[in-house]
Amino acid sequence: MVVDRDTKYVGMLRLADLLVRDPNLLVSECMHTDIGAIAADTAAPQVAQIFEQLNLLSAAVVDTEGRLLGRITVDDVVDVIR
Repeated sequence: MVVDRDTKYVGMLRLADLLVRDPNLLVSECMHTDIGAIAADTAAPQVAQIFEQLNLLSAAVVDTEGRLLGRITVDDVVDVIR
């Protein structure tokens, strides 16, 4: 997860990109800004639906001001589905 100086979520940098991209590139040149975050107060069934629709393995969780609180993983979502 990529955050700015105020810990606001701005994008995601995938591990695969770190392995195959030019090491001289800036994070801003490699990160994905099209992968949104999930609000901390989002209901579990809705989170599961987001994961299914976007085929996510993990997603950023943010507060109402967009600050990164943590992440939720597909393992967490599977627990909800069960």
